[in-house]
Amino acid sequence: SNPIHYTFYYLISSTFYQLQDLTNKFTVQTLGVQSAPANEVILEGTF
Repeated sequence: SNPIHYTFYYLISSTFYQLQDLTNKFTVQTLGVQSAPANEVILEGTF
């Protein structure tokens, strides 16, 4: 496979994961609930 494509995919997915992690923490602090199941569905649907 193309290493450039792999690196690009890794950067995108890791950045997306970090954004989801921040969203989780914000949601937990705001609503007091864990939103992990919804995020897992989003991750599976995106990649």
